[in-house]
Amino acid sequence: MKLEEVFSYIKKTYSENNADFWLSGLRAFIGVVWIFSGIEKIISPAYFTNFAKTVGYFASKNPNGFFVNFLTGTVAPNATLFSYLVAYGELLVGLGLLFGLLTNTSALVGIFMNIIFYFGAGWTGISTAMLNVQMVVLQIIVLLAPGSKTLSLEYFFGLLKLRKEYVGAEPKKPARAKKNLVKF
Repeated sequence: MKLEEVFSYIKKTYSENNADFWLSGLRAFIGVVWIFSGIEKIISPAYFTNFAKTVGYFASKNPNGFFVNFLTGTVAPNATLFSYLVAYGELLVGLGLLFGLLTNTSALVGIFMNIIFYFGAGWTGISTAMLNVQMVVLQIIVLLAPGSKTLSLEYFFGLLKLRKEYVGAEPKKPARAKKNLVKF
């Protein structure tokens, strides 16, 4: 596919399937949020060295008893592993959503991570709790709205099944009136 055809397709999507255009923009925006979060952690050596302390803090006053056990029994003893899983997981989820490659998988992993973050750190403040809830809701929209995959690498590489019917890329044609078959 030539670059000119890609831009023509984007313009056509915007003018004829406007909701698909904005849903794809929402998907890309969520991807950028994840990318920034992951890069911020990756470029900070303090993140990796202080991860165990952060987990300890989250477990110290956490009102979710079942989650305290997970933090202290599973995450804290494996802090190095989990620090890399979180940082690089955020980056990979972001890249998948930004470019629309493995979109549903990326959205599901993002939802899972936000739920974990909610139970782990949501008690620290309403903004932390609500950010994770908002991210879950937005990723559910991306997951369930076929139009969010319209402007994606999955679409352009033909990886989506039933691509025209599924993503709504073709303009909706008005129904033609049936001709009167009875003659008088």
